[in-house]
Amino acid sequence: MGGFFLEAPDLSRPIPLDTEQIFYLVKNDYIDYPILSKEDIADKNKADGLARILAIFQALWFVTSTIARPIQDLSMTTLELTTISFVIVMFATSYCWLHKPSDISRPVILHCKVLMADIRRNEQLYDSEDYVSTPLDFVNHNHYAMGLIWEYYTGLLQAMSIPLFSRPIRSRPHNRNRSDKFLRTELDSEIFACFIILLFGSTFVCAWNFHFPTATERIIWRSASIYFMVFVVVGGGYTWIWHLKLLDKYETARLPPTQTTPDDPRKQEGFKHHAGLFLNKMRNFLLLSKQEAKKPDLPLRLLLPVSFLCAIYCIMRACIFIEDAISLRLLPSSAYATVNWSQYIPHV
Repeated sequence: MGGFFLEAPDLSRPIPLDTEQIFYLVKNDYIDYPILSKEDIADKNKADGLARILAIFQALWFVTSTIARPIQDLSMTTLELTTISFVIVMFATSYCWLHKPSDISRPVILHCKVLMADIRRNEQLYDSEDYVSTPLDFVNHNHYAMGLIWEYYTGLLQAMSIPLFSRPIRSRPHNRNRSDKFLRTELDSEIFACFIILLFGSTFVCAWNFHFPTATERIIWRSASIYFMVFVVVGGGYTWIWHLKLLDKYETARLPPTQTTPDDPRKQEGFKHHAGLFLNKMRNFLLLSKQEAKKPDLPLRLLLPVSFLCAIYCIMRACIFIEDAISLRLLPSSAYATVNWSQYIPHV
């Protein structure tokens, strides 16, 4: 439970901070700029550099050995190809976490110069209990479409007592930041992530002409591999469009209100009005708790199509995993042979 925490006179205990909240507090002179040297950050890194190097080297050796198999006319299994797809993600994660400290247990405490109630009052927030995570929730409302979807489904799983992706936080205010929170990133990071996701999704197409025990299994694998690429392009594109819509809606809401003429009551009796009421009721029904209502809106036109695409993705992913296992029952003889490295490297 490391990172930065804020301590204020009217807080029962320090609350966790993220980067936007720290920037907001420093900008408004509520806290002093935290002085933390590069050496201080590096000192908090408990990860073993040698262990990282060995893990990457082992993954590189596996990828090299697997790619060399078809070069020597040796069969490759679907299980090996699936493993390569995860190795691609592992390489990307290792690159992004190159300078990321790990296993930090002692936080950096920042001292607030004023009361938390005064900070909220300056933002026209007078109810001290009107928040979801911490009293500083108003600083960075998450309007990232993927983040809203992920928060909804992790909350749904936690409500079902199935915390698969994150540990539930039961304290209020929260005593830590969630590790699986999707935040807005820069465009270059988005492009890098899209490239990795496309590479991950297209890996399974490489098994198009692999040996399969039955023709049905080959058709299922091909269908799943095609859907993975469709899912990345269509699902990712649809979510990105909604991300831009939500961002534009958020920026518009921040503008000063303008005086508008009231709508004609007769126009409010049409199909569009009743459909909007129905969708609003359905959204309220899907909310997990009263606290969910305080989060940014998750439009049903975003939630339902993405949920449908994700449901099919889960089915196709299950088919891939099952095929990885059952295809081992009948492999060509060359699948049991090893790569003859002496053809390329003498005395190996």
